Amino acid sequence: MSGIFTYHNFSLQDTPYLEGQVAVVTGGQAGIGKEITAQLLLHGIEKVIVVARDENKFKTAYDEWRVRKGIELTQDDSRVTFVKCDLGDIEDVYAAAKKIKEQTEYIHILICNAANILFAKELTRRLQEDDDPGAKKVYVNSFSPGNVVTQQWQGWSEHLGRVVGVVIRGLGRWLGQSVEEGAATAVYLATSPEVSERGIRGGYFVPIAKGEEPTRLARDGDLAREVWDWIDDRVAQMLGENWQSGK
Repeated sequence: MSGIFTYHNFSLQDTPYLEGQVAVVTGGQAGIGKEITAQLLLHGIEKVIVVARDENKFKTAYDEWRVRKGIELTQDDSRVTFVKCDLGDIEDVYAAAKKIKEQTEYIHILICNAANILFAKELTRRLQEDDDPGAKKVYVNSFSPGNVVTQQWQGWSEHLGRVVGVVIRGLGRWLGQSVEEGAATAVYLATSPEVSERGIRGGYFVPIAKGEEPTRLARDGDLAREVWDWIDDRVAQMLGENWQSGK
C-alpha cells in the first residue's frame, strides 16, 4: 500500500545527533531533498554537500532553512555547500565526484533522490562479497517517499490540463504524505542505529520506515547484474576503463 497508508514506525524527533558526520544529498535543494537536508542540519550534522543543477534553487532553499526552519546558518556557511552537477551527464557526475573528494575525506551518509531498487540490491550484494572489511559496514537501502505533492506534480497540469492537475494535486494532499513524512524514511535509513543493529541491507521501505516487499521485477537479481554491468560498460566507454580509480 505504498503511498496510500502512512505507517508511523519512526519520528523525525527520534533522529540521533549527527555531530562529526558528513552527508551528500542529490537534489537536496528542492522538494523532499530540501526537507532531508534541513533535518540533517537540525540534528547537528557537521556538513551536508548538496548536489544539483540549479544553484539559484539552492540559494532559495538556504534562505528557507534559515527563516522557516530556524537553522543557524551564517552567510555562505560551510555546514552546507553546493556542488553543481547534471546527473544526466556522466562526465559532469565524474567532475562533481572529484569536487566532493576535495571537500571531504569521508562520507558517512549518501542519499540519492533519484535512484532505483535494483541498484540498491546489487550494490548490497557486491559489498557483501567484497574482501574489504569496511565494505561490510556500508548499508544500502531504497525507499519510496510516498505521494508527496511537490513542484514536480505541476507536470499533471502540463500533460492533462489545469483542471485535472488541480484535482490530482488535491487528492495527493488528501491521501498522500506531507513533505516531512516523505523525508522521514530517508532520514531513518540514513541515521537510525536500528539499521546496523538489525542488519538492514538491500531493503525497500515505504512511509514511514516500513519495510515492504517490492515487485517481482525489482527482486530480479539477474536483471540487477545485467543492468549494472551494462551501465558500467557504457561509463567505461565514456570515461575510460580505469574510471573508478579516479585517475
